Parts: sequence; structure tokens; C-alpha cells
Amino acid sequence: MISHRGMAQWNFDYDASVLKTMVGGDSSLDSPRLFVENFEEAYAFLKSYGFDLHDPKQEKRTWYYHMRALAFLREKILEKGEEIPEIISDPKQLKDVRNLLVWASQKEPSDLSRWSCAVLRVAHVFVHSENDLFSFFAEEVQNQILSPIQACVVHEPDRIFLRHPFSADEIKLKLFEVKPFKTSSSEVLKMLAKPEVVALKVLDKIGLRFVTENLFDAFQVALFLADRHLVNFAHVIPDQSSNNLYPLPLFLETLKELCDLQDQGNPVNFATMNNRLMERWLDRSSSDGLVRKENSFSDSEYRFIKFICRKLITIKKPSSNDVFSFFYPFEVQIMDEASHLRNQSGASSHLRYKERQRKAARMRLFSGGVVPSSAGSSNGTPGGIGGGTNDGADHGTSNGSGGRGSMSADNSQGGETHRIGSIVSSELPAANSLSSLDS
Repeated sequence: MISHRGMAQWNFDYDASVLKTMVGGDSSLDSPRLFVENFEEAYAFLKSYGFDLHDPKQEKRTWYYHMRALAFLREKILEKGEEIPEIISDPKQLKDVRNLLVWASQKEPSDLSRWSCAVLRVAHVFVHSENDLFSFFAEEVQNQILSPIQACVVHEPDRIFLRHPFSADEIKLKLFEVKPFKTSSSEVLKMLAKPEVVALKVLDKIGLRFVTENLFDAFQVALFLADRHLVNFAHVIPDQSSNNLYPLPLFLETLKELCDLQDQGNPVNFATMNNRLMERWLDRSSSDGLVRKENSFSDSEYRFIKFICRKLITIKKPSSNDVFSFFYPFEVQIMDEASHLRNQSGASSHLRYKERQRKAARMRLFSGGVVPSSAGSSNGTPGGIGGGTNDGADHGTSNGSGGRGSMSADNSQGGETHRIGSIVSSELPAANSLSSLDS
């Protein structure tokens, strides 16, 4: 903090990363390092963050997120032969989660600081991912969003179609899917891959996909959902919509032509409609009218109609007639069968999409995608970090920051560091091991 010292001296040694995050618009995940010099500051930081280590249940939660981060790194990020150092992965050697904060605050980068940084980054994203309203009301949210729509999807032995229970109108479907619930790991990968994405901006935990027989019916599905009040268009989030399936202005123009044709006594059937749509598409002079929300990981050839709508969820309070409400988003994707088949192959495939996300997340967690050494030494300190025993030596460089910081550390390569050992807390009991966690 900038503070006055005496009559003429000011302390200008402050943590710029905090201002860059709070005022400059940077993500805390991309801050250079933490500024936590000792266990006392680490305790204060974690308490402000949301975990009071004096509370055994909250301390246990920090070990849970430590475990989640390790599992994610191993399953999603690390490649064959890459291992997390035991001093960080083994609770018996780590001893106290505050060690990670202190190590992530080293002024000069080291393998230990980079590994601490990576674990804290992932743990931070898991904390945000698993503490939203969906985590507590998943059943109610899914039921109130999905059930009314699913009730209109009729499955027969030889066909699937959309039909409202009180209407004879129907739209033939080739496929209807409730997208697999976006798991925490999938959500964390997305947030790590995209610096602009935070938990509040993950809008597709719940998703539906309609695949129609033809282009015309793709637009019919959207109208069906609105006309039957399954989706309220007033709750659609405008800047989240995409349509690179067929230009809406061209579609509306073609509908007017078909309407005029029908008014003149000419029969119009599905073949006529789709042929005219394709003729107009091939004759178009530009791609005006196509709208695609930017997604650096999606292939440009992935074609669909997509929108994000919100549903007002109502929860009845236990032992009371009172209720509370909140909005929750869900995604709707619509495409014709030909586009769906193209989307399943090549660069548009889901597996390639996920691999592009994984590589971006790896680059963000480890500078340049280079994973630090995991070699260990006999005294429990990773090789290349510096030897020595835990003799109470300095565990950080004073910078007048007062313990402020973010849940990340410097990812740059090279540099030496202070001697770091396994710090044993003199302020709190030893942390619980993972074996004590509830299954």
C-alpha cells in the first residue's frame, strides 16, 4: 500500500497486480504472483477469500479443493511422464495448505513457485465453479427448465417430433439431446482456457440440442419454443446468440416470397420451401445476416442456431410457505441434419474442440506450456529449488504489500529462489490429510 512515512517519505513499493485486477480489468489468474510473506498473512488472505482455517470444516474444504486441483492437472493437463512434486501433492509432505500461498509468493520464480501457482489457479477456479446456486439446487433448476420442454418431445418407435400436448401441430426431429451436464472439470477447463470467462459467465451448464430434418424446420423449432411459452424470448441474452446456419434476413425474405406464391393459389410444400431456401442461399452475394458469437476454440465451420435464455427458478424455503427466486441460464442449439453430420467430423468435432481448450489452459497454467521439473530430493524439497532444512528461514521477500494478492503466481522461466522447506504451522493444528475427507 502507498503510505506516508514521516514528513517527507512515502512507501511506493506496492502490489501492482491488485490494481491491475481491480481497476485495470485483468484476471486474477494472470497476476504475476501472490504477496503472502508468512502464515499469518496466508491465514488472513484465506479468511478474506472465504475459508477460515480456525474452523475445521472450512480447513477440510481447502484440502478438498487441493485434491480437486491435483486430479484435474493429472487428468486434463499433464502429459505422459509429467508428475506433480510430492511436496505439493502429498498432504503429509505439504503439511499445510498455506505453504502453497507462501511458495507462490516467491519474488524469483522457481519450480516450486510455478507448481504452487498452477495448483492454486486450478483450485481457485474449482471454488468458483462449485459454489454457485446450481451446486445447491441442481435438481430444482434442471426440473423447472427441462421438464416443460421434454414433455413436448414425443418419441415413437420410428420417429421423434415436437408436439405440444394441447396442439396437433408437430415438427419432425432427427435427434433431440439434453446435453450432458457440464461437469466441474469441463467448466474449469473452459474458464482456464478463456481469460474472459468467469463462473458467472458460464451459461451452458444446462443445454438442449434439436436436430431437424431440414433448414426450414430449424427456424420452426425456435418459433415453436416461443409460441408454446417453453422459452420466453424476453429472457434471451442478446449478445450470446449465434446463427451461422442461414441468414435470418434471407430466410424472412424467402418466407415472404413463399407466402405470396401461396396467396396466388400455388401449392407450397416442404420440398418447395427447402428448394427455394437453398436457391436463395446459393444466389446470395454476401454472408450478411449470419451472426456468430466469437469463440476462439470453435471451428468456423461449426454451423448452428444457438441462444442462451434464462429461466426464473422458484425455490420453496423448507418449513415455510416463503419462496425465493433467481434466474438461471440454459443453452439451446438447433441445426438441420446435414449441418449436424458435418459438425461431428473434422475440425468441428467436439474432441478437437476440447483439445484446443486443453492446450490453451496448459499455456495459461504453465508459461509457454512448459511444465516445471518434478524431481525430488531426500529432504522433501523438489530438486533444483534449493536444499536445506526447515530452519525458519525467510519464505518470501518483503514488499510492503500487507499480504494482498491473487490466487496465482509468476509463470516465467528461470531464476533462483530462497531456501524453502516444509513449513510447520505454529498458529493452527496440522491440516487434515485427504484420507479424512468424506467420500
